Amino acid sequence: SSLHRLPRFGQRDRARGEACLLRAAAAGHPEAQFLAGQRLWRREAAAAPGLEPRLQALRWWRQAADAGHARARECLYRHSDGG
Repeated sequence: SSLHRLPRFGQRDRARGEACLLRAAAAGHPEAQFLAGQRLWRREAAAAPGLEPRLQALRWWRQAADAGHARARECLYRHSDGG
């Protein structure tokens, strides 16, 4: 669904949106897993360097890639030892 892209629905409650994304990722939704990895990777890059957010991003991407998500496979390759 693209509801979050519509101006009247987007950015209303970032914390709630993040919680919903993480619930969907934990439930095994590959696109949510991919997006959770993206958010963690970008947030870590913008903040002070740390290993844990990047490791968690790689975990989400691995789960999504294992479910057949092509972009997650690309991210794994690019940001792990394969890239």
